[in-house]
Amino acid sequence: MNYVWAMHEPAMRDLLQRLGGTPQPLAAAAPPEAQARRGFGGERAFRRVGSAAVIDVCGPMTKYAEWWHDYLGGCASTEIEAAVNHAAADPDVAAIVLRIDSPGGTVAGTGDLADTVFRARARKRVVAYISDLGCSAAYWVAAQAHTIVANPSAVVGSIGTYVAIADWSAAFEEGGIKVHVIKAGEYKGAGVLGTPLTEAQRDDWQRVVDEINALFLAGVARGRGLGAQQVAALADGRVHVGAHALRLRLIDQVAAFEDLPELRAAPAKIQSPKQNIPTGRAAIEAFEQAMRLTTWFRPGGLHNPGRAQDEAAQKHPELYAAYQAAMGEAEAAADDTRRREAAAAYDRIRFQESAMSQPTQSATHRWNQAIAAKVAAGMSHSQATAAVVKAQPALHAEYLREFNAAAGRRVR
Repeated sequence: MNYVWAMHEPAMRDLLQRLGGTPQPLAAAAPPEAQARRGFGGERAFRRVGSAAVIDVCGPMTKYAEWWHDYLGGCASTEIEAAVNHAAADPDVAAIVLRIDSPGGTVAGTGDLADTVFRARARKRVVAYISDLGCSAAYWVAAQAHTIVANPSAVVGSIGTYVAIADWSAAFEEGGIKVHVIKAGEYKGAGVLGTPLTEAQRDDWQRVVDEINALFLAGVARGRGLGAQQVAALADGRVHVGAHALRLRLIDQVAAFEDLPELRAAPAKIQSPKQNIPTGRAAIEAFEQAMRLTTWFRPGGLHNPGRAQDEAAQKHPELYAAYQAAMGEAEAAADDTRRREAAAAYDRIRFQESAMSQPTQSATHRWNQAIAAKVAAGMSHSQATAAVVKAQPALHAEYLREFNAAAGRRVR
């Protein structure tokens, strides 16, 4: 696992130990109680408490959802990022509360999530609540909120970045195994299992860690409004508990989660949807936009269109009614168009076959050709017949005499 981590080391050791003893299961085998912690299809949605959107950041953080999240705990930065964006865009949400209980995780995904939380401050009030653990990458994200609140026993900090590379070369050599790395590039293949890590390779890994750590410190400085030297003094990898973290300005308040004023705020007033309800194509476009603003939307498209439609319909019932009416009208118009096209095609085929069966000089042949030409131009059969009768009365009379004679009728 040669990732660059921003994670509290004891939690990292515990995770690796638990992963080492846990077989990889099928995704479908996740227990129901674990699936319930996640949204449909693995997407994390926020939950409403009063007018606040509460978003959980719990367990080790990875960029994308991992198979072991539902067994050992964990969260995906991309899913939390989507939930923050949805909450920031929701007019019914007055504040965003990140409920954090995490030792941190991979650097991958953390910077983007931190930027998303910081941008959300321009649209909503953002509060980070640390429940027992807010370390490393989790603190990087928490620092982007307007304010950080923690419970009295919360462990906070662990600001720093690291990568662990095991050198198994001596063990491989003892076992009679020699690993050959075929590479292009001086530093390519550094840290391959069974190869020694050279001093130059170690220094290069240190360069990478230092560059990423600089981004971490800059993010904390931006979010907390601290100077570079102040953050550097705190970035020694240590953790601090509750009141001491408050004295160091790592957090802003020690309190219980239930005491957050954002959770007690009255629900935001919902604009009446009765005004300017669109119709027709505008209603379809407006409701589809409402679906994209639900918690079931993620970058790349709707994650679950059915759930998105249900949520949007619940929020905007009158717009949904207009959308249903417009869709019904559109489907009826499409059906009518399809019926007309099918009838015209049938008429064309029927008249072409009829014309081919008649002598080329007969009145019936010329009559069918004349009508087929009108049908091919877009007229229905009845319209074509009326047009030919009006334009060529002599042909019509000749056709009737020929038709009656063929039927054995006497023609006067």
